[in-house]
Amino acid sequence: MSGIVISTTLFTVYFPSKREYKSHDSIIILNDQDFTNYRFPGLGEMNDPYIIEGLYINSSLEAIRIEGTTKYFVIRNCKLESNERAVYINSAAQGTVCIRENIFVEGSISVTSSNKAVIENNMMIEGSSHGIRLEGSVLSVIRNNTIYNNEFAVFLVDANYIIIEENYIYSDQIIGHDVGVYDLGNIGIFSQGTNNIIRNNTILRQNLGLYQYGGNSSVTNNLIRECLEGIYARYMGASNITNNTIINNIAIGIHIFHTGYANINHNYFEGNNISLQISESYFNIIQNNTFFLNLIGLEIKVYCPPCISYINSYNNTVRFNLFQNNTFYGVKNGWLCKYSKIYLNSFYFNNLSGTSQAYDEGSYSEWFNIYASGNFWNEWTSGDYIIDGNSNSTDSFPLLNPPV
Repeated sequence: MSGIVISTTLFTVYFPSKREYKSHDSIIILNDQDFTNYRFPGLGEMNDPYIIEGLYINSSLEAIRIEGTTKYFVIRNCKLESNERAVYINSAAQGTVCIRENIFVEGSISVTSSNKAVIENNMMIEGSSHGIRLEGSVLSVIRNNTIYNNEFAVFLVDANYIIIEENYIYSDQIIGHDVGVYDLGNIGIFSQGTNNIIRNNTILRQNLGLYQYGGNSSVTNNLIRECLEGIYARYMGASNITNNTIINNIAIGIHIFHTGYANINHNYFEGNNISLQISESYFNIIQNNTFFLNLIGLEIKVYCPPCISYINSYNNTVRFNLFQNNTFYGVKNGWLCKYSKIYLNSFYFNNLSGTSQAYDEGSYSEWFNIYASGNFWNEWTSGDYIIDGNSNSTDSFPLLNPPV
């Protein structure tokens, strides 16, 4: 593999090697015989794929279009420019697609109905509406790509069992809502599918860093910073959101909406407005996270759609978390939120201008567990710890020693 790899403690970026490219017209392959007609090297076999390499193609439509093939092929070390889809793959046989180490100056990679595709080590600059689009495909890998200034850097639709890892996604600025094809602003990773693994990515300056829509996925070890919302999980099933670093996001670090049975564990939140917001969600476990120097640490709230009855959050468990030096409350449990269980957490120096480090106006909240263990409050001296809010909640068993 040629090229340069730059590593830091935060991410690794692969830059394809500088080289001379041979100018070429658009490539259109609609059957296996077309590979032979173009006289590409290789036999189209797993261990000897056709190689499309070293080409410069500038096209108003697709630079490379491959459909309905069964042969193995690799597109590598090319420089491609297109107003639309620079590479379009449709209905290629399982495991036959590899797109790697290319430079895309505008234009996207679009792979449809082609399973076990590999898309890795590409650089995408100033793309169109999508950087990499994967649709109706399973068991594919999107790895170590650098994607700059796309409306959607990575876009999955009906794509399941996909691995998205070690990509570096960034833009000049957050473009905000009501911009672009979908009126969603710029989005680092949009994942609509199930059993996807999204890990070790770096995402900067997006309207939504990661938008997981439906399904159940694993979101781990990502760095997401300077977005409007870092992670927006909507209509997810049982999923893991673990070991992510969520820093300096303008509105919400992680937003869990209409989602149940998620595990939100071992994440680090710093410098966000609201670090973690749980709305219209239920039976989620929030544990072993660190909330440091945010405006609000954790907010559990009701959802209030216009002209429709309120939809509450219920049975969310908050335990073994550290809430420290948040400007306002470490935890805010909102109106109509029911059966929130908040215990075995450590609270230090939150809401210093107020009288309590937490707020509760929900119903049937539990601030201690069945073993008479509450939370650690650094300013507590004796008696019940009084929680702000209309619920008149108290922690009747404050801890002498911090559990975290």
